[in-house]
Amino acid sequence: MSRPTKRSRQDVDCDGCNGANPECVGRCQPSPNMPSTIASGIQYHQPAYSGLPASSNYFPPQPYGGPPVPSLATPRAPVAPLAPLAPLAPHPDPANLGPSYGDMISQLDDNTVRLILTRLASVSPPAQAIISSSFQQQMRLVRELVINFDEYSRDAWHILNTSEYTEGSGSKQFEASFNARSDVVDCIEAIGRETHAESSYGTKLSALETLRKIAKTILLAGDTLGSEVRKEFQHESCLGDIMLRVAGSMTPEEQRRAGANTDAKGSLAAKLRWVCEQGEAYCLDGFSGLRDVLVLIGDPDNLDGQGATREQPKDYVAGRNPLGVWH
Repeated sequence: MSRPTKRSRQDVDCDGCNGANPECVGRCQPSPNMPSTIASGIQYHQPAYSGLPASSNYFPPQPYGGPPVPSLATPRAPVAPLAPLAPLAPHPDPANLGPSYGDMISQLDDNTVRLILTRLASVSPPAQAIISSSFQQQMRLVRELVINFDEYSRDAWHILNTSEYTEGSGSKQFEASFNARSDVVDCIEAIGRETHAESSYGTKLSALETLRKIAKTILLAGDTLGSEVRKEFQHESCLGDIMLRVAGSMTPEEQRRAGANTDAKGSLAAKLRWVCEQGEAYCLDGFSGLRDVLVLIGDPDNLDGQGATREQPKDYVAGRNPLGVWH
């Protein structure tokens, strides 16, 4: 049996020249990317079986130096165009912004402001620093400031001696005595509010002197008005309490200086000793705290057994109080 004649590769198939070889003309399928001048002279030939599925995505290999093979990757979806930018909002009118923080804070009561600051200081270190700095600055000013309270003693004297409360009969003065007593207490408490533990020595000394003058005015006030106001201080202790608090906030050296402070009528300790004795004569328990004040500011070289100075002010009449009541 004779063997069949061996067929050349060109008779079987092409080596992938895409019709570039003249011997492949009529047998090789041109590439879709082949230049039109070459592809025009090539007849399309579909091999009986190429070993690859007939797919529109298949492109035979390109000859060296030919056009690039298209990517078989799935093409990306087209990107949507960007939306146009919204126009800038107009600048707000300050008149429509509502009240400022300063306006809102000014409408809050003192207790609410203190509560807000306390809560803020507990969670905010910057707020703690600001509050601490402000406090130190204010205390420095308080220690340097000297307040003269003498106007309160003049007001108290006017209330009990020359005001409208002193006009009229005894019954009218009796009715007015409650308002007069309230006005005098206001003078006393105003001194207490303005005198602090950090206040200067001059401020504390003025507070003690002025409160002593108010006590003297109460003791010397006459008529029905004075008598009724004095009775109120049998239990009203605000004057003695404030004097004791002020004197207690002084250093020992300041207390000695205050007690020895002297004017034309004598030292503060001597004049306060007279007030204590007159208050006891009227049984004014509200003045009892003045004894403790006298112990703090009294002169150790001139004390009696009760710790009070024996010196009397020049306007004191021994054995008789200024209202003529013997004791």
